[in-house]
Amino acid sequence: MSLVQSVFNQIGREIGRDIYRGSTSLKQIVNPESPEITLLNEIRSFELAGYDKVTMRKLANFVEKTNDISSHNFIFDDIFIELDSKIDFAKENLDKSYLEELEKLDKMNNFRYLSLLEAHKLWLTRTIEDKRDKVSKLKDVNSFFPFLIKDSFFIISLIICFYFLYQSNFTLTGTFSDFNNDNHSDNLSGLWFLLSMILLLLPSITLRLSKKDKINKSNESERQTLSDLEKYYSNLK
Repeated sequence: MSLVQSVFNQIGREIGRDIYRGSTSLKQIVNPESPEITLLNEIRSFELAGYDKVTMRKLANFVEKTNDISSHNFIFDDIFIELDSKIDFAKENLDKSYLEELEKLDKMNNFRYLSLLEAHKLWLTRTIEDKRDKVSKLKDVNSFFPFLIKDSFFIISLIICFYFLYQSNFTLTGTFSDFNNDNHSDNLSGLWFLLSMILLLLPSITLRLSKKDKINKSNESERQTLSDLEKYYSNLK
C-alpha cells in the first residue's frame, strides 16, 4: 500500500469522509458536473486494457490530469485514493518490466496528493472562518408578531380591512340580511370587509408565516453546514 493510503488512514480521513458523505449540507457544495467528479468517474471505470502499454498510458494520463484538480472541493482525496488503488492493481497485474514506471507514477500521485492536501486545509480554514462570520450574523424569527408588522403587505391589508369595518359601523350583523332596507352601504362595507379579510389579510399572514419558516430553516442549514465543516476539518489534522 502506498503513501497516499497510509497518510489517509493516519489522519483519520475515513472519519472525515463519512461525515461528508452523511452530510447533505456538504454534498450540496459539490458540483456534480465539476471536472473533479468527471475525473473520479473515469478512474473508477478504469479497467486493464488488452495491452499493458495502453494501460500504462491511461494511468499516466490520469496522473497528469490530477495537476488540474482544485483543492477547493471535498472529493479530491477520493480521486487520489481511487487512483492509488488502480496503480497498485496494475503493479500486481502488468508485466514486471513496467514496475519501475508504475513506481514513478505512484510517487507522483503521492506528492501531488500531499501538496493538494495542505492547500485544501488552507482553503478549508478560510471557508470555515467566512462561514462562522456569516452564521454569527444570522437572526432567527422567534416572535412572529413583531416580524409580521414589519411587512408592508400586511399593514396595507390591515388598513383596508379596518376601513371597511369602520364603514360598516363595526358590525357585520346586517351583512347577510336582505337589501330591502336602508343599510345598503353598511351591508356592502361588511361584505368588502369579509372579502378583504379572505383575499388580503389572511394571505398576508400566511405568506409571512411561510417566510418566517423559510428564514429559520435557512439559518439552521447554514449552522449545520458550519458544524459539518468543522467536524470534517478536525479529522484532517
